[in-house]
Amino acid sequence: MTGRSADLFDFEEHGVGVYFGQTDGMFPAGIEVAGGKVTPYALAVSDLNGDGRIDIVVGHVEAPSTIYFNDGSGRHYTSVQFGDNKGTAYGFAIADLDQDDRPDIAVARSDAFNVVYFGGPASP
Repeated sequence: MTGRSADLFDFEEHGVGVYFGQTDGMFPAGIEVAGGKVTPYALAVSDLNGDGRIDIVVGHVEAPSTIYFNDGSGRHYTSVQFGDNKGTAYGFAIADLDQDDRPDIAVARSDAFNVVYFGGPASP
């Protein structure tokens, strides 16, 4: 990586941010995706709702995981929580496990059962 690194602690003590690289290799200030009310521990990216935009999945310490649905700009997200507040999510695998053309999320957790969340149709 060239240029200066962005300050990774711009977003409260435990936040999640997106940084857009510039053509000169620099990174301006980031965009806050999630504030520091819970501690993030795992992160994955995938198009979860089939709109062609990359969404962000964040696993937390002793809190439900959160999907941040991208509005297409990469600067605004709608959050949806899933799961429970048991254990710590420390890894995700995202794939169409049941072959229904919808992504599913497998969550590896410590101090709690590992779980799989099967994707379903979008709400009307």
